[in-house]
Amino acid sequence: MAWIVILAVIIGILGYYAYKGYKGHPVGMEGQEVVCTKCSNKFVLASAFPGRTLFGFLKLKCPKCAKKFCYPLTTSYRSFYWLVIIMSIGNMLYIIFNLKQIPILTPIGLLVIIALWKDHLLKKKIIAAQHCQTNNKSST
Repeated sequence: MAWIVILAVIIGILGYYAYKGYKGHPVGMEGQEVVCTKCSNKFVLASAFPGRTLFGFLKLKCPKCAKKFCYPLTTSYRSFYWLVIIMSIGNMLYIIFNLKQIPILTPIGLLVIIALWKDHLLKKKIIAAQHCQTNNKSST
C-alpha cells in the first residue's frame, strides 16, 4: 500500500512540472535532432522545446511549418511506466492468490497503459517521418 502513495507523489511531482511548463532540456538530449511529423523537417531539439505534457511527452514546435506536436517518451519515463505496470501486475497477483478476490485495474495503471500506447504510436509516426525524409533526400 505504501508504494501506491510513493507512486502518487512521484506522478504528482511530474505532473506539477509538466503543468508549470518545465523549460529545461532533457538530460543528454540537448543536441539531438528531431523530425517534424507533418513536414519531415529535421531540426535540433534545443531550438524547439517548449515543455512537456502531463504524461511526460516532449511538446515541440517545428521551426519550418510551425506545427505543434508531441515527441515520444524519453527512456527514463518509459522505464518508470514499465515499472508501474510490473508493480500493478504484482499487486493484482497478490490480490488474486492471497486475498482470493477479483482485482480491478487501478486508474494509475490504466493511464500508464494509455501513455505507453500513445508512445508506441508516436514512435511509429516519427519513424514514418524519418523514412519520408530519407526518401525525399534520395530523390533529389
